Amino acid sequence: NPFHHHQDLNRLLAAWRKPDTIIVNDWCWNANARHADIVLPCTTPLERRDVAVTKLDPVVVAMEQAVQPVGQSRNDYDIFAGIAREMGVEDVYTEGRTADEWIAFLYEKTRKRSADKGIDLPPLATLEEQGWYEIERRDDERVMLETFRADPDASPLGTPSGRIELFSEQIASFEYDDCPGHP
Repeated sequence: NPFHHHQDLNRLLAAWRKPDTIIVNDWCWNANARHADIVLPCTTPLERRDVAVTKLDPVVVAMEQAVQPVGQSRNDYDIFAGIAREMGVEDVYTEGRTADEWIAFLYEKTRKRSADKGIDLPPLATLEEQGWYEIERRDDERVMLETFRADPDASPLGTPSGRIELFSEQIASFEYDDCPGHP
């Protein structure tokens, strides 16, 4: 949702008004959806099957579908495969795979790339059976802001004070009613 994290919302809004039609796929009625001409309702993570992992969390999670999709929502794959079908390029888009087959294909590709880096992930069936898999931490892992934490004076942050700022004089100086200098 670019309206949630874009640095210059006025510039974004000006750019957003240039195309004749804006189409978004989203699962909630947020600023992104409100500014679109057409909203394709996609499923939430609870309404679809997937595999999740983040860079900062050493856990791979098998996300099983918990509930049926609500209303007319569809998973992203089905939305875009449907658009591709209407455009006459469904086979090019799907490459003959279903959504579940894409999950299996991409997970296996990830398993191989991870193995090349010394990370052994279980087969997808094992992951789904267990529900999650914790990746063994490596000795060379870094801590976020490690150098700053070790010596803040030698490794200042990119803020005016060089420190973590709970109040920003710079943001406060803008004097926006809806954006004080603190969270």
